[in-house]
Amino acid sequence: MTLLQRIPIAGVFLAGVLILVLSLALRLSDLDGGLDLAATVLAAGYLGWLLLESRVALSRPGAEARSDDRGTGQAIIVARMANMACALLVPTAWERWYAWMVLPMLLFFAGIVLRRAAITTLGRFYSRRVRTLTDHEVVTTGPYRFIRHPAYTGVILAHLGMTLVLLNVASVVTLLLLVVPAFLWRIRVEERLLSQLSEYAEFARGRRRLLPYVW
Repeated sequence: MTLLQRIPIAGVFLAGVLILVLSLALRLSDLDGGLDLAATVLAAGYLGWLLLESRVALSRPGAEARSDDRGTGQAIIVARMANMACALLVPTAWERWYAWMVLPMLLFFAGIVLRRAAITTLGRFYSRRVRTLTDHEVVTTGPYRFIRHPAYTGVILAHLGMTLVLLNVASVVTLLLLVVPAFLWRIRVEERLLSQLSEYAEFARGRRRLLPYVW
């Protein structure tokens, strides 16, 4: 077991919830302008997102699952919580609210909706760990008609939206050097395992990984 795999996901998850609660308490105690309101909305949205996914995020793979995660789950949760904390707790570079910030706010929530749609479409085949079941099937409906990993696209879009609204050096660095690389690594590991499914090659041939027509 690697050092990364020893990181307790439940502990990082709980730390993220506490950061969000702290951020909400600080913002609500002294709302001062549009940026504070936007940060409050983002913190509340992210907290609801975490709680919505808590059951799956903290679950363990069943005995029927064949797992080869390699610590990517830990890398992703650490990267996400680091980016979220930097965006919400480090002062933003923006001096005030701008009308264009509505777009990245919408991007944040659109990313969450896309992820939820992908998870719902996968049903019991979804897991926060890289694994296949003994009766695993390749899902080609819903957002999987267009890209291979819409759940990961959703997370990246949500974090991009949050980072743009609450821009600072730390949030940009954690997005580009932690969040994006963690998901790229996850995709490589996951596709190595999924390639053992006979129908996956055909599924992958007609779809990009994260963005249609791009990659």
